[in-house]
Amino acid sequence: MIEVKTQAELDAALKKRPPNEPIVVLGGTRTAPLVVRNAQDIVLRGSSHAVLRDSSHAELRDSSHAVLRDSSHAVLWGYSHAELWDSSHAVLWGYSHAVLWGYSHAVLWGSSHAALRDSSHAELSGSSHAVLRDSSHAVLRGSSHAVLWGYSHAEASKYAALHRTPGHSGTVKGGVVIDVPDVLDMSPAEWCEYHGVEVRRGFATLYKAVDDDLSTPKARAAGIFYTPGTKQKAPDFNPDPVCGGGLHASPSPAMAATYNSGATRYVLVKARLTDLVVIDDKVKARELRVVEEVDRQGDPVG
Repeated sequence: MIEVKTQAELDAALKKRPPNEPIVVLGGTRTAPLVVRNAQDIVLRGSSHAVLRDSSHAELRDSSHAVLRDSSHAVLWGYSHAELWDSSHAVLWGYSHAVLWGYSHAVLWGSSHAALRDSSHAELSGSSHAVLRDSSHAVLRGSSHAVLWGYSHAEASKYAALHRTPGHSGTVKGGVVIDVPDVLDMSPAEWCEYHGVEVRRGFATLYKAVDDDLSTPKARAAGIFYTPGTKQKAPDFNPDPVCGGGLHASPSPAMAATYNSGATRYVLVKARLTDLVVIDDKVKARELRVVEEVDRQGDPVG
């Protein structure tokens, strides 16, 4: 077994290695990956990054990452990740993840996950999961699960679950089909049920992702700080289902963080259910009661 960390070491190993001797790639970064061309018996380990071209074949382990092009092939294990293009192929195990483009193909096992685009194809087994877009296609078995968008198509065995999103126009055969309603058509109570938000005594439990000073850039400009034990009111509230004109909150700390990527703290807030205005995966309200500071999992801090 030959270990390489640089492109020069990889190129030299490919020229000089004995027949069937594996090359273990331990180097490369996301911005400067090692390039493998028309090579077999390549193993990626650790946090290595590589681009596979031509008819290359690689086995990905640990948290390694690969981009597959042309007719290359990969087998993924652990928490490895791959992006497939053209007519490339991958087999996924464990908690590995793949994004498929073009006419690429993947076979998923265990708890692996794939996102399919274009005319890509996947076969799912075990508890694997896929999100299908464009004209992609999937065959599901076991207790696998897929979310269908666009013109995607799926064939499923008896216990596989298919979530069909609003506007989906592809064909579905078999499985347990769940038609997901349009979030924007939901009432505040339906939105809370959809996102698993707890509602007690007419108040919904929501979260804000804030900065060190318990505020956000827009809130700070309005003099609003989400200090536990306080009530904060929107000075510009309007009931239109658009961003702005209210205090925004999310179903979980992680979802709140998508609207404040630099957040360092999180707070649990309460809002009156009848006061909520649905805006996709978040809501806004006239007033928020700040209860306590929590961590990213929603557990109390301190």
